Amino acid sequence: QIKMAQGAKPGEGGQLPGYKVYPNIAKTRHSTPGVGLISPPPHHDIYSIEDLAQLIHDLKNANADARIHVKLVSSVGVGTV
Repeated sequence: QIKMAQGAKPGEGGQLPGYKVYPNIAKTRHSTPGVGLISPPPHHDIYSIEDLAQLIHDLKNANADARIHVKLVSSVGVGTV
């Protein structure tokens, strides 16, 4: 899943405090329960829809069976991408 923006501070990344890192989250993030985690900032290699298309193309070439989902954020009045 490629998330272009999400959360209260889109574009900035953030921190997940240790008390919120439950065993299921730790397993998903390959971490340890109770240890704080850092959420990475935005993708610095994606500046246009063409860059995103290239990333998707590269990921599909690396694993043709992979299901790739892109989550975009928009506001009212934005046309179809």
